[in-house]
Amino acid sequence: MNDEAITVNGLALEDVEKFIYLGATVCKQGGGGEDINARLGKARGAFVKLNRVWNSSIVSRKTKIRLYKTLVKPVLMYGCETWKMNEGDAKKINVFQNRCLRRIMKIKWQDKISNGELLERADVERLSEEVRRRRWRFIGHILRQQPDNDCVTALTRTPEGKRKKGRPKTTWRPTVEKERSKAGWQSWREVRTVAQDRNRWRAHVEALCANLAPGDK
Repeated sequence: MNDEAITVNGLALEDVEKFIYLGATVCKQGGGGEDINARLGKARGAFVKLNRVWNSSIVSRKTKIRLYKTLVKPVLMYGCETWKMNEGDAKKINVFQNRCLRRIMKIKWQDKISNGELLERADVERLSEEVRRRRWRFIGHILRQQPDNDCVTALTRTPEGKRKKGRPKTTWRPTVEKERSKAGWQSWREVRTVAQDRNRWRAHVEALCANLAPGDK
């Protein structure tokens, strides 16, 4: 490990465990857990601020759901294209949405409404599935850039040398590469070819997300 300080214009940069960049939480360990937890906290705050709306008997259910989609969900989903999510993270954001919708639609646990039926009534999809869809649309945008673009290099570059012993950390890139393989794409060059046609790419993304979507729970 190289512990030498990084300097810019002669000034050493402070070494911190995490920091905020463009509204997203970046931590030394990588992944998206810290940012997901931070966004969940902000989204809960946004939802609580609208308690008078959720409790109102004047505002229609349809309007309440539209307000949730426009004022609460975007707070949570900000920057989600770069999240590396594990099953626990996916469950956390899905549970958050289910609780919000049950509160808005005044559905109690005694009513025994499944999450699948809940989402169907509200005309929304699981947030974990929307994250995946946004991530792959973002990947398409990256791959339509020039080959020497920094983002293209970060996505497609093959590192040289040997990695350390032991199981490597699961990061964003291995996550999307695993999904890429499940979609039948063997290389980023193949994906780049498909992504050039926006309409064709959207169709491929929808098919990929449908194949990776879990069954109703």
